[in-house]
Amino acid sequence: MWQYKTPDSENESRVIIGKIESLEKLGTIVHIKLVNLKIKNPTAPGGFSTEMSHAPITEAKLKDSVTTLTEARADLGGFDEGYNTWLAAYRAAKGGVFTISVKEIVDCMEQGINSGTPNH
Repeated sequence: MWQYKTPDSENESRVIIGKIESLEKLGTIVHIKLVNLKIKNPTAPGGFSTEMSHAPITEAKLKDSVTTLTEARADLGGFDEGYNTWLAAYRAAKGGVFTISVKEIVDCMEQGINSGTPNH
C-alpha cells in the first residue's frame, strides 16, 4: 500500500498494487486498487465513493505518483473482478490504460460520476 500525490480532499487515500504485467502493445502496466477515497457521489451511501477496485496505469505514471510505501500487504477484495472486466474489454479492443497520474485518475473519476460522463 502506497501514499501518493493526492488531491487535497484525498490525503488519506492509498494505492494498492494488485498486478504488474507486460503487454505487447502497451508495455508494462500496473493494475491498482484505490482505497480510503472520498469522492463525491450522490448515489453512494453517505454521498461518497470510498474505493476504486481496479485501474490500469502505465508504470511510469505510477512511479511519478507514489511517494511512500506504508504497508507491505493490503486487502485486494474486489480487485480480481475489476481486473477481469478490464481484461475482457482489453481483449475486445475496448479497454485501455491510464497515462495520467493517480491524482488525475481520481479527479476524472469524480468528474465523471458527477457529470454523468467520464472525461478520459
